[in-house]
Amino acid sequence: MTAVVKRASASEDLGDELILLALLLLRYNSHLRRRTLLRLQELGDEILRQLGPLDLTLPTRHAAVQHVERSLLPLIERAYLDVDEDLRHELVALVALVSDLVIERIDALVGVPGISRSLPEEARRLIPANALVDGAVVASWLGAQAGALLFSVRRVLTAGAANASGATGINQMIREAIDIAQRQAMPIVRTAVSAVFGASIVAIVAENSRLLGGFTHTSILDSRTSEVCRRRAGLRFLADGSPVGHSLPFRIPPLHINCRSHLTPWFYPVDQMPRGVASAITTAGRDEAFVDPRAAEQDLGDWLQRRSQREQEATVGRVRLDAWRSGTISTAALLDQRVRPLTLPQIRKVLGI
Repeated sequence: MTAVVKRASASEDLGDELILLALLLLRYNSHLRRRTLLRLQELGDEILRQLGPLDLTLPTRHAAVQHVERSLLPLIERAYLDVDEDLRHELVALVALVSDLVIERIDALVGVPGISRSLPEEARRLIPANALVDGAVVASWLGAQAGALLFSVRRVLTAGAANASGATGINQMIREAIDIAQRQAMPIVRTAVSAVFGASIVAIVAENSRLLGGFTHTSILDSRTSEVCRRRAGLRFLADGSPVGHSLPFRIPPLHINCRSHLTPWFYPVDQMPRGVASAITTAGRDEAFVDPRAAEQDLGDWLQRRSQREQEATVGRVRLDAWRSGTISTAALLDQRVRPLTLPQIRKVLGI
């Protein structure tokens, strides 16, 4: 079905659709973090059960500590492998969602069903495994955090054995180490979603180079936007990474831990597309929608005003939306993540794909 162009160009319309997805993914992030937190809470309970019989006041305590440490290594490794496998499964499904949304919207905006190309299955599988979070893949981050937790537990037990500490103090310090591990995992999970989103868009542009000329860096502009993302907001790049009208190098979001920026593909003007594609657009009567894709970056409030009531409520929640409209909360407070988490099937339902 042909989409109605709501703004000046098809590129701007596609950009609005991806802002909607980016905001919905903040709620999906809450869902993923909850799943990860539950698994690490299970790990914490398992560690404390293993330590239950341990008495660090006995003469045999040093040998007992060594025995417990050997049992904790596979326990911790298994838990973090479970987290990695669960994330991988979820993020493969996220790649499919991003691909399905962008391809469906491209076809609708061009007015020619099937003119765009979906990501192949291999790309959908490899993107989550290779997406970088602050210079390392997710599996590396989780492996490092597993090692850090094991080190912390060993340190507590070794010190406890040396000082013949009582069980109450040991258990408290172990709980603190587990709490730290849980907190440290949350930004990795959150940023992994941004990394897969960004890598998916790059792959989609490469797959659809007849239609898409490059990227616009899109930042969710509010009082919490980082300076590095704010100065890139609205900047364009060619598909090969060359800057357009500026000198900043191309970077795929996330640009930092907890980054909320993303890339938006832009369409070539119709006169720069291959003849067959341009002819199809002309036949569909869509020429005027495919102009030079220069679009000013909009802040979150501007974007919300352009969306339907249903979409606004889906992104930030009805109660928070009403509070924002009445001036009770700021625009930045709309995205504080205290709304109901969304799963990928629920997001598909909101997006209609």
